Amino acid sequence: PRYKAWLVGVLLVLGAFNFADRAILAVLAQPIKEDLLLTDADLGMLQGLGFAILYSVLGLPLGWMTERVNRRTMIAACVGAWSFMTAACGLATNFLTLMLGRIGVGIGEAGFQPVVSSLVGDHFRPDRRGSVMAIILLGSPLGFLLGQAVGGYVAATWNWRVAFMALGIPGLFAALIAWLTLREPPRGLADGVVASEPPPSISQVFVTLWAKPSFRH
Repeated sequence: PRYKAWLVGVLLVLGAFNFADRAILAVLAQPIKEDLLLTDADLGMLQGLGFAILYSVLGLPLGWMTERVNRRTMIAACVGAWSFMTAACGLATNFLTLMLGRIGVGIGEAGFQPVVSSLVGDHFRPDRRGSVMAIILLGSPLGFLLGQAVGGYVAATWNWRVAFMALGIPGLFAALIAWLTLREPPRGLADGVVASEPPPSISQVFVTLWAKPSFRH
């Protein structure tokens, strides 16, 4: 029970960093625009398409990887990647370099939710998973508050570049904590049936999901 509580706490904190690094650009938009001489269209690209261009599709291959690799390593790698790229945004010198940084943040964050869902599924019974996921997803509003508050304060006290690093660098330490303290459970552990067969292919997954009317709708 103590380890499960630690797991939920770590995933909650990682979820907060996940959303904070995603949301910080909004509060820093004006000083970035003035410093890098960006247009409103540039800011729209950075806050929308720049992040979503790979975040929206990489969840599928990263979810496929989650079924086949060590999830402790996977989540640490994803958190480390998006945290590093968030800090790297503070070194941007123009629209292109900042866009590449935001794309990197999206790539890292795309792998977070599949790993979280998988770990929760193997640690908690079906009748507990909903409440556990609700606690972990509290990281989204907490992360939004963290990103806006810390980003705004640091940018006002120093500058927008330091604000990116103030959120990115702690995330690297969070990734290290996750890698050192989380465990890789047997798949199917909470259901009492440890998986012995290889995971299904993506095509099999789509066939199974498409057979469910709720999924189609």
